[in-house]
Amino acid sequence: MRGLSAIVTLLLVLLILIFLTTLFWLFTFGTVKELTESGTERTTRTREILSTCMIVDSIHKNNIYIKNCGSGVIVNDSLNVFLDDEPLEFNMTPETIRKGEIGTITVDILGISIGDYDLKISNPSLQIVQRVESLLHNSALLALDFDEGRGTIAHDKSGYENDGTLYDYTTICSDPPTSECPKWVNGKFGKALEFDGIDDYVAINKFGNFPDGFTIEFWFNMREKGSMQRPFLSRYFSTCYFFSGSTTMYCYLGDGTTWSAMSVWSSGWGYDIWTHFVMTYETITGNWIIYRNGKSVETGSYNYVMDMTNDFGIGAIPSSAGEAFNGIIDSFRIYNKALTPDEILNFKMK
Repeated sequence: MRGLSAIVTLLLVLLILIFLTTLFWLFTFGTVKELTESGTERTTRTREILSTCMIVDSIHKNNIYIKNCGSGVIVNDSLNVFLDDEPLEFNMTPETIRKGEIGTITVDILGISIGDYDLKISNPSLQIVQRVESLLHNSALLALDFDEGRGTIAHDKSGYENDGTLYDYTTICSDPPTSECPKWVNGKFGKALEFDGIDDYVAINKFGNFPDGFTIEFWFNMREKGSMQRPFLSRYFSTCYFFSGSTTMYCYLGDGTTWSAMSVWSSGWGYDIWTHFVMTYETITGNWIIYRNGKSVETGSYNYVMDMTNDFGIGAIPSSAGEAFNGIIDSFRIYNKALTPDEILNFKMK
């Protein structure tokens, strides 16, 4: 009997071992199969994305319409967009573009210099290049891109010949400009002008009466705070400047007889960083808006008549020493109507 019990016990142990081994094998095989299938799925999807063909179908303003001419898909996360090798922020709708479909890439770009550029769109498997042209809005009265890089004249690209002349206080700068004059430096796009914070500025003869309103647009990179007020745009009775020792901006928009017909405040402007500035005013409603990097940061309403009797100054009040902007200004434009940042930008295919 004892021998029989021992045999039965041994058989039970063997059966349990076989059962456990079978369970282990089934679990392992199923997991490996699942992982293999999952990996194959991912590999197939990756291969599908990497074999994509795409073309630029059309362009309108900052919207690039791309067509999927391949058998795979175009996926937002796999793309990069460049303008002359400078990476651009963008979003794509829909996030996945399938075979034969057209999607929209909306690029985040502001205040670009007028001219031709290489637009590059790439994913890990291919890159397409489309030549594009940056256009000026037809309401522009002044467009100074400061891309000359030399000389004493900043040429207006609006077609109205409102050229700017480089000044050191009351003296027209020589050619080449001396160290006391605004300096030609690398800008946000191409070249720009750097102002010393003492008495540098660009003078522009008075122009325009702005019956419907206006838009002022430019890029700037402000240096150290300093102890004086720092005007960056002036028409004497209408002047915008940064307070001494702060990042708060203040604009007197005067009517030619008083400094404070309309006052605009805006705070939170930074140092040593490129910032895009837009200010708009609409005559009929009296509404004004200030945009920072494409986003509205201040709004208000005030009715006034603009100062039409004085010349424009960029970087200081003309012929006024001691209060001047310290930093770099690029792509300066004035339009004769109120525009949003999105309305200003316009590309077309070459």
